[in-house]
Amino acid sequence: MRKTHPNLVYVPATKDEKGRERRAHWRTEITVNYKRVRRYAGTTKEEALIYLGELRKAAKEGKLDELIRPAKTLPGTAFGEYARALLDSAEWKQKRSHRRDETSLDALNKVFKNVPLVGITSGAVRTYMTKRVSGDGVRPGTVNRELSLLKSILYAAEFDNIIPSNPIRGRRVKRLQEDNNREQHILEMHITDDHLRKLVDAGGEWFGVVLRLAVEVGMRQGEILKAEWRDFNLALRTLRVRKENAKSKEERTIPLGPELAAAIDTLPRIGQYIISNKAR
Repeated sequence: MRKTHPNLVYVPATKDEKGRERRAHWRTEITVNYKRVRRYAGTTKEEALIYLGELRKAAKEGKLDELIRPAKTLPGTAFGEYARALLDSAEWKQKRSHRRDETSLDALNKVFKNVPLVGITSGAVRTYMTKRVSGDGVRPGTVNRELSLLKSILYAAEFDNIIPSNPIRGRRVKRLQEDNNREQHILEMHITDDHLRKLVDAGGEWFGVVLRLAVEVGMRQGEILKAEWRDFNLALRTLRVRKENAKSKEERTIPLGPELAAAIDTLPRIGQYIISNKAR
């Protein structure tokens, strides 16, 4: 982080432990009426200066609390109400994980929706995680994503002075151990050639290729749909997954069997993507 303005801090883009990029942004650092105000202010300095001006104007008019802590998010507010307001905000809708966050929030709301933010404890969160894995049969990776969203919501509540501190900050509640070897799981499914052929035949020209890329080589849905013709090499029988399309954010080249390579080559070249928008 660097400070290029007395009341603004520029936070550069970073990557989390899974390689997911967090956008660069500006944050306010200002004290008004003896209140320290740290807030997301926008992705550009111009946006940040405008928001800073709004903060100062609100302070002069005695409306600072109304601006930075609306009535619906006062202490005692239930988790579900506050979380809904956050995910509906323009800032959170810009997150790449917005769709996934909606799914995670649905799961969290089943337990915490009507619980006051101040009533959420680290012990309650650990119990929630255990039940999700042992009782609901949910994968650890899914639970970790729900934990990440919960932690972000509680940090926001802390910044809004709704709770004194985030009860699960840092490593107070540890993430679950994940097994991300997707390709190994696919290999262990014991899908026979006969099973695969029936699926491919039922899927038709386009979807048959999608099925084979998913089952034979373990590509993810997003990787398949974002694969372009420039990534396909018929002579070498390979398909490149560019880093911006890979969940790991690391580029890799996937070897293809002769039949799969031939099936891809026979697809109509409509636009830049191998799987045409007409087929989606």
